[in-house]
Formats: sequence, structure tokens, C-alpha cells
Amino acid sequence: MRFKEAIRTAARIHHEEPWALYYSLALIYRQAAPLVPYNHIESDIHRWRLSAFPDSSLSLERLEYQINSPLNDGLFRNRQGTMSTLSLRDLDDCRHFAFFDLEFINHIAPNISTIMIDVTYKSCIEMEDENMQLGTVMAIYQNYSIPSMWFLMSKKTTVCYCTMA
Repeated sequence: MRFKEAIRTAARIHHEEPWALYYSLALIYRQAAPLVPYNHIESDIHRWRLSAFPDSSLSLERLEYQINSPLNDGLFRNRQGTMSTLSLRDLDDCRHFAFFDLEFINHIAPNISTIMIDVTYKSCIEMEDENMQLGTVMAIYQNYSIPSMWFLMSKKTTVCYCTMA
């Protein structure tokens, strides 16, 4: 059925709410939509969407490849803007990744006088031999605290072996 296939394709490409995908395509496939009600296909839409995402990264090299791969460009774009990514290495050869919407930052920057940074370990992906931190940059804009940039930071785990004499 072309309607169902169109929903499958849209779920993998577009990152709208599942109901929004369904109903926008139901307008195009008016005769087929009643045969495939939303409540019968909702779990399929979620499954198709998940199949479009890359597998979890087990290493920073793999994560960097996934972030920079043209195959995953669609994950960083939506109707409201584009999430820019930046991969950085410091002098200790630790990798850091920044995620931000440059257009949004340029829009709010002239009116920002205060930023805050919060870093957590709890919301990070787990990788062997890596200490991962997620940093969030919050900007005070029109008396509201708005997340404006995220950093995924790594620091190689140092294993210390101690001996008792």
C-alpha cells in the first residue's frame, strides 16, 4: 500500500511528531487513510523512526564518524532550524563535540548578558575507557533561561594501580 510506504519513508526522514506525519500524508492519500487508522500504525511509525537513527557509538572515533557523516545530516535538521556540530580535540588529545543552532544563537546573542554552564555525567552515553560529560550552556534571554548550546566532552580514564609494600 503506497500510503503505508509513504509514512514509513517520512518517519525515517522527517522528525515531526508521528501523528503530524500521519495526518499530513492522510491528506494526500485520502482514500487509503481510512483503511490504515493512526492507532493501528502508531507503533510502526515509532519503530520506523528508530531504524533511521544510527546505532549507539561504542567509541569516540565511531561517534565522530556518525556526527560528521553526510548520511546522518537529516538528524540535525528540522523545520525550526539546523543543529550545527563541531568536533574539537584539545592538547591532551581528548575529543569534544559541540551542538548548537548558529542562527538561533546569532538571533539571541545581542540581548544576552548572562550565561550559565551546567555539566553532568548522568545524561551521557557510556563508553569504555572514557569519562563522558554533557555540558549545557544556558542563556538568560528576556528573563528566561534558555538552553542554547550543548557539549559532549570526554576525558580519557586513567587507571591507577597501587601496590602495598
